[in-house]
Amino acid sequence: MSDPVQYEINHIPGSSTERIVWLAHELNALNGYYVMDRGDFGRRKLIRNSLIAYKLVLDHPRFHQPYPPLPPPDEAEIEGIGQLYSRPRPVIIDLKTNLDFEGLAAITYLHEKHRSVRFPNRFVYSPGDPRFATYTYWLHWVEKDFEPNLRKAIWNWEQPVMTRSTDKAIEDLAILNAHLKAIEQALMQNDWLAGDKLTLADIMVMLRRGLILDLGIGLGLGFALGNAFWYGYHVPRTNKRDNFYKKLEEERAAKLG
Repeated sequence: MSDPVQYEINHIPGSSTERIVWLAHELNALNGYYVMDRGDFGRRKLIRNSLIAYKLVLDHPRFHQPYPPLPPPDEAEIEGIGQLYSRPRPVIIDLKTNLDFEGLAAITYLHEKHRSVRFPNRFVYSPGDPRFATYTYWLHWVEKDFEPNLRKAIWNWEQPVMTRSTDKAIEDLAILNAHLKAIEQALMQNDWLAGDKLTLADIMVMLRRGLILDLGIGLGLGFALGNAFWYGYHVPRTNKRDNFYKKLEEERAAKLG
């Protein structure tokens, strides 16, 4: 009997939903293992956490709105963001509590709920680890620095040529270039952004498959940033992440009937 569905993961085409499902498969891979049961004459006993069962929802109605959508008047007045308002983020909904989580909140919630008992720090660095500060920086880097600038750049690039700001485009390119160089610098010091293992920080930075590579080529950097390009090409192509695409094709086929 299959596990009851615990979550709905709502997918917006071209969005960062991939990293949520990627983490789910990474966590599921650690859920079955053997441990020594001292009370049973040293016999090995299978200990298994509950698997993460989810349904991938395509084109959820709550996300059907124009892009870029207009901000609520009160929020626009407070934030001063005018017409530019971020696209709704992919959401994971906990069907037991009916609460939804977005972005980094979705990643950390899923991890804390389903981290391995035997390997609790498999995807994180603890506060006592000297790499914790670097890990925390990169964990929040995407939502704090990278995504806001990327959204602004994309919004400007999508404007008609006559109304597009050339000066703003040049500024956006310079900022994104600096972001790629920051990734390159970090990877000159470590195998991964925060140290010697894949962490939630790396999963957060991988917004979608091939984004870092596409950005670098689009910015005309060639392969000058060798570490960042290698990282951007190979990391999203793990077996666990590829399971997302299999799941996505299954959902599409079911939807088309």
